[in-house]
Amino acid sequence: MFDYFANPTRFMRLARVLVAPLSVLSVLLILAGLYYGLLASPPDYQQGDTVRIMYVHVPAAWLASLGYVAMGVCGLFYIVWRHPLADVALRSMAPVGAMFAFLTLVTGALWGKP
Repeated sequence: MFDYFANPTRFMRLARVLVAPLSVLSVLLILAGLYYGLLASPPDYQQGDTVRIMYVHVPAAWLASLGYVAMGVCGLFYIVWRHPLADVALRSMAPVGAMFAFLTLVTGALWGKP
């Protein structure tokens, strides 16, 4: 089944159909996660409200790291097999990984502020 979508034309046809509903779903889930992580969670007994930054900091760090690992895998696929979708995925993951790395640095600085 996966080799069927290795054809860029077939993949882009499927992607055009799925982008809109998955974008709406992802925005809703991100908003729900931010609400529960930043507003609905109780403050910590030692750190108070600043512990809520960890609900953003840790997932952002994981996503940045996993994004860069996925970029390495896509780069390997592109170099070895010259698959055009690997190059597309590689180029689209770079700004996302950079954004999550920036978010990790900002939230880490906010959380570590004395």
